[in-house]
Amino acid sequence: MMPPRAKSYVDLVERIMRMVGIIKNNEVITPESLISPFTGYNYTKHQIKSKEVKYQTLYDLFKLKNDEDVYIKVEHAIKEIFYELQKILSMIGGISHGIRYLHNSKWDVNISSFSVGVFSKDIGMGYGLNEPNQDNKVLESFLQYYRECCEKVGMEIKP
Repeated sequence: MMPPRAKSYVDLVERIMRMVGIIKNNEVITPESLISPFTGYNYTKHQIKSKEVKYQTLYDLFKLKNDEDVYIKVEHAIKEIFYELQKILSMIGGISHGIRYLHNSKWDVNISSFSVGVFSKDIGMGYGLNEPNQDNKVLESFLQYYRECCEKVGMEIKP
């Protein structure tokens, strides 16, 4: 006599789950575990980790020195997260003539494929990536602000 289709399907799925390591080989599946309500997978942690990687990449690019293509790399990194970045950094932003800009009461940030600049309204000084002989105080202050804003939404950015 042939086993019912549902039973053979369950056996097949169980074998596959054991092969890929979802179920351990010595683990026993009880009927209770099969009929218990599934609470679902929490995607929040995965989404935060995915965002964290993008924001960490942008952070690292701001710190990059002596790279001829840093402007292009920053522009590509920011394209994906630009509108969300505005919210996280509590800034108003936009795109005009190929330049992405962000600003609030403390900061002005301008990004294009030929320049990246950060201006601190508090200090009254600016910092341009890849420009020689600059005081890093503006950049360090901005990156601290960047990390603090990311931490508020649950992302840990490593200095």
